[in-house]
Amino acid sequence: MWGWFWDLDNSRQSDQGTPQPLTYQEIKAWRDLCEVEAVSWDMTVLKAMDIAFLKAYSAEKRAQEARKKAREESMKQLGK
Repeated sequence: MWGWFWDLDNSRQSDQGTPQPLTYQEIKAWRDLCEVEAVSWDMTVLKAMDIAFLKAYSAEKRAQEARKKAREESMKQLGK
């Protein structure tokens, strides 16, 4: 299942560098092209994995932005 997810992730769409959710159409196209035998439960799991991935990505992005802001503030204070 992890291998399937990372295959799909490698071809996911993005908007201004932000990964977009995998669509059922994208999953179906991948399944058909790769001739993967997957059942509806597999699709449910892949979508759940995608939701978890996107939440983790978003949290990490926010943490990076907060660290960057903190560094900038520190540099301003050091410059005084």
